[in-house]
Amino acid sequence: MPDASCQYCLPLVRRSHLGLHLDHWMQKISGVLFWPVKLFFRNSRTAFDRFWGAVLGVVSLLGAVEFTARPDEERMLNRSLIIFREARKRGIRIEVMVMFGKITNEFRYQYRGRTYYYEAIPLVDGRNTDIDHKGLVKDLYLKNSIPVAPGACFISKHRAYNFGKSLGYPLVVKPATGTLGYHVVYPVGRDAELADAIRIVWQFKPEIIVEKFIAGKNYRATVIGDQVFVVEKELPNVVGDGVSTIGELVYKKNKHPDRKAAGTRSATIFKILIPPDVDLQKVLPAGEKIYFNDKFLPGIGSDAINKTAELHLKNREMFLRAAALLHTELVGFDVIAEDISRPCDEQTFAILEANGVPYIDMHAVPTHGVADPVAEAVWDTVLAKHH
Repeated sequence: MPDASCQYCLPLVRRSHLGLHLDHWMQKISGVLFWPVKLFFRNSRTAFDRFWGAVLGVVSLLGAVEFTARPDEERMLNRSLIIFREARKRGIRIEVMVMFGKITNEFRYQYRGRTYYYEAIPLVDGRNTDIDHKGLVKDLYLKNSIPVAPGACFISKHRAYNFGKSLGYPLVVKPATGTLGYHVVYPVGRDAELADAIRIVWQFKPEIIVEKFIAGKNYRATVIGDQVFVVEKELPNVVGDGVSTIGELVYKKNKHPDRKAAGTRSATIFKILIPPDVDLQKVLPAGEKIYFNDKFLPGIGSDAINKTAELHLKNREMFLRAAALLHTELVGFDVIAEDISRPCDEQTFAILEANGVPYIDMHAVPTHGVADPVAEAVWDTVLAKHH
């Protein structure tokens, strides 16, 4: 029987998108029905923590939930693990929630006699759900002169198609919500490709972003409090030395101790996955670079190159202002630019999307350059708020 998993969700094995569509509409419905409750909790973090603590207390009596201070760290995502370890290093009592024997991404910690709850990173505000909506963020930034890719959000496939044709090619078509590049289609270069791209994105979720395709280098800029950390993201690659075969070059690069097999939960960087059509016996000329994929997908062996020290002051100020507009002290921006060391208004430069629960570990475990102290920055910001 042939594998029916979705090719646009790889390397994740997903055979149905029904759950994603149901979740999309449940989010819309709950946003309308429960907005007074959400508004109350958004304005009172203390009330939220007390309510959530009471709910978990009831559930724990049923034996479904427990908290542990000594989890199996291999089963934790590294963005959460580096925060967990830094808390213990500081003497903060911290525990991860285990539900039906499975480690979750929910945590609690105690500080100065109070208990606090959080998801993944303690600066994440689960009450602010607008950060991850690409359409809402794009509209907000367009109104406030933050550089973004020209585009718009649609729930109508027909309107998305007509808008794309009027905007002009090349284009990017992607879901309005979602991460890790699932069902993102680019570059779209003609009408038939646009219609097909809209169909592909609609399979994932029924809300579509159509925007201009912008060529340049890919960066992740993460704001934590008043600090900005940057890495350049590069597709899986090797550089020839004039002697080694492609297979040997990949083997050498994959020997890096931090590169783990795809699917390793506690890893940040991964071994390069080689497509079957690559000639592993070919000797690559000195200085020639070969790429093994044309999209940034999780677990395929992409590089993360530290660029924090090169960030231009004007760009740093722009990222801090962009975060302030979202009313958050933690956000990861996916950015296209020619060179992050040059001012944003003197080059092709655009924020593509914002991530409210960013993978900050790519700054702590880069493939090239020094590690940035992102876990320390998180706890410094969190504890300063408690004083």
